[in-house]
Amino acid sequence: CEEGARFCPSCGASLINVEGDTDHDPYIGMKIRNSFLIESMLGEGGMGRVYQATQLSLDKPVAVKILHKHLTFQDKRVASRFKQEAKSASMLEHPNSIQIIDFGQIEQDGSLFIAMEFLPGKPLSDVIESEFPLSARRVTHIMSQTCSVLAEAHDKGIIHRALKPENIVLVD
Repeated sequence: CEEGARFCPSCGASLINVEGDTDHDPYIGMKIRNSFLIESMLGEGGMGRVYQATQLSLDKPVAVKILHKHLTFQDKRVASRFKQEAKSASMLEHPNSIQIIDFGQIEQDGSLFIAMEFLPGKPLSDVIESEFPLSARRVTHIMSQTCSVLAEAHDKGIIHRALKPENIVLVD
């Protein structure tokens, strides 16, 4: 989009965050269901944004993924797939899979969200970029854990649609 644009020229959706400027991000500082306080943006993808938040009842850090608002209302297939992502991920019990805490709609604007365990680690993509080449032993260790959780998912009929280094988080 052109600098200063307020709406997407393709779909007409409101633009709320340009170049990571969180001053205009309406979710920063928002409470969702009086359970989660959104604190900062961790990343953004084609379907939505991921934020670091605090689960207020436990004073515990969590991650909250919020589907882009225009996808929630304009593309029912994407919204349905997002709901299925939450349901599928919540079925996994593997120690190397993310734990889902909550799912629903944000009261303030109707956007869909998934609240999940916060992983204080690094995406595999960042590790590859900063530590390349990785030893065969380390790659084998990482991939054996990844394949193990994928095996559980496949046993339950779940196919991961976005398996990539950015979505594999390495935790000490």
